[in-house]
Amino acid sequence: MARQALNTYLEPQQKVSLERIARRRQVSQAAVVREAIAEYVVRHDGEYADRPVAQAWVALLAGSYDGDGKRNNPDDIYR
Repeated sequence: MARQALNTYLEPQQKVSLERIARRRQVSQAAVVREAIAEYVVRHDGEYADRPVAQAWVALLAGSYDGDGKRNNPDDIYR
């Protein structure tokens, strides 16, 4: 499916933070925004959006982020 454009306005501090994150990760700001939106959609509109907090913790501790089935990287907490 083709990507679609979305124009939005950020608060100045949000823009500064976005630039810093993108630079640190060596990716484009658009890539950071797309990743953030993907995580938000899973959290609020995904298969697990309505499950209880306890079940969410079980999934996280069992090794998957946001129920996406991908294994956690244990080093993430150090970044």
